[in-house]
Amino acid sequence: MTKTLMRLANLSWDEVHALIRSGIETVVLPTGSIEQHGYHLPLGTDAIAAEAVAERVAVRVGAILAPLLPYGNSANHMNFSGTVSLEHNTLRLVIGDICSSLARHGFKKIAIINGHGNNDPALFAAAREVKSQTGAIVTVSSYYHSLAADYKELVGREMSFREFWAHGGVMESAIVISAVPDAVHLSKASVGTSRRVELLEDRSVIYPSDAEELSPTGSYGDPRPATPEMGQRTIERVADLLSTRLQLIWRELEKSSKARPKRPDTKRISS
Repeated sequence: MTKTLMRLANLSWDEVHALIRSGIETVVLPTGSIEQHGYHLPLGTDAIAAEAVAERVAVRVGAILAPLLPYGNSANHMNFSGTVSLEHNTLRLVIGDICSSLARHGFKKIAIINGHGNNDPALFAAAREVKSQTGAIVTVSSYYHSLAADYKELVGREMSFREFWAHGGVMESAIVISAVPDAVHLSKASVGTSRRVELLEDRSVIYPSDAEELSPTGSYGDPRPATPEMGQRTIERVADLLSTRLQLIWRELEKSSKARPKRPDTKRISS
């Protein structure tokens, strides 16, 4: 299995054809958003993080990396300048078209590495539609969820998981510092509690909050402890966890597909 990064956009069509025939049947697709992340982080934070993780996952599982889809569903951030948002159905259809195109050429597994939580409903819907239409295995991983068990080792201090992966918080700041250091300005960062976020985004009572209702600056949490080293460790840890999990899921699905009972041939059943 190759341990080099293979970018779909950098390959010719016959090179892709040859790779598929050689047994490479997996594509990793990063998705993010263009939306505000407070005063200290760039609009492309979610996209930068998703692509950084996706690159490493692709190498670990021997997959081809599809180009990043930087735009997502960011309607709740539209009162902050620079945010670009796709409607839910637009994002669902775009992701569906991308994945269906890849499946048509022979890719059997498509791993979406997502960096923006509001994308999840559209990505889940597209994954199910593509699975139904093409038989491809499409998985969706919002990368930060994988860190729930050991995030404290990465940050090196006591904080809740919500504070760790807060919007514009320490995790995102560390990842972007490690990937695009000139784009982060921690001296401009505001520090805010997640209390209002936890209240308004509790799953027992759903309220479609806008970003400014959660924080007037657009971000919350405390990004100040973020360092490039923390960001690098976070990216590598996430890539390890997701790669392991994906390969377990693929093996399990392969076993279940072999064990699945065959439907009877109705043409041979006499009335």
